[in-house]
Amino acid sequence: MVHLRYVRILFTLLIVVYAVLPLFAELNHTHVVNPDWPGHARLHNVWLIAQNSLLGLFSLYLLWALRNRAMVLIAGGLSTIIFAGFVIAGITSSLYGGTFTDKGAGVFLIDGVDINVYVFGISFILSVIGLTIVAKTKTQHS
Repeated sequence: MVHLRYVRILFTLLIVVYAVLPLFAELNHTHVVNPDWPGHARLHNVWLIAQNSLLGLFSLYLLWALRNRAMVLIAGGLSTIIFAGFVIAGITSSLYGGTFTDKGAGVFLIDGVDINVYVFGISFILSVIGLTIVAKTKTQHS
């Protein structure tokens, strides 16, 4: 049986992906202060970044301060929801004209696919795996 400490470490790394990395990737000229973006879109972007970062901080508290199976499950669930939101946005992007990449935005591509698809897709899968492990854990290992 996997000790919950390892799952807490996994979720901590995943929290960095959605709560810290976007601060560097989005709070710049390619997103939030992009003059081509409507002001309302910028507001929603900052809202999303702030919301995810704050949820990440709360999740870290649940993981490391409260240190029990239920809190790992809640923190992991919150993280999985955030990654699932990205997956849903990507799957439905053709319905609202969304794209993963803006031309000329300096986006990193792997085989022609925006790196965010890989990073957030793999993170979603890892978070589901982490949740599955916690759900199957019967004891209160910390």
